[in-house]
Amino acid sequence: SKRRFPKRIRIRQKRDTMRVSFVDENEPEVNGGFRYRDVTENMQVVVDGLVRHCEQMLPQLQGELLTRAYRFTEQSDEFRVSTAFTDRWVCHRATGLCPDDEFPEKDEDEADEDDEL
Repeated sequence: SKRRFPKRIRIRQKRDTMRVSFVDENEPEVNGGFRYRDVTENMQVVVDGLVRHCEQMLPQLQGELLTRAYRFTEQSDEFRVSTAFTDRWVCHRATGLCPDDEFPEKDEDEADEDDEL
C-alpha cells in the first residue's frame, strides 16, 4: 500500500559499490562511505515503482512468509509482525536484494542459529 511509504524519499548511494537505495528523507545520514541526493521531481513515480516491485515480489515470497509466521507463532504466545518480518529478513535473507552489511544487526532467530553452531 502506498500509504506505508514515506511521503518524501532520498536516494542513498554507497560509494565503494555504487549501490543505490531509497531512504526516508528524515533518516539521519551515515558518515563516510555514502552520498545522498534529494528526489526533487516525480516523487509519485518513485513511490509507484517501489509499490509495483513489492507487489511483484509478494507472490514469490508467500510460502516463506507463511512458514515463518507459523514458526514464530509456535515459538511465542504473542506473535509480533515486526519481529518475524524485519527489514533484514525481507531485504537480505528472503530476497537477497540487500547485502548483509546494510543490516549489521541480526534477527532474533539468527542469534539462535549462531548459538547452536
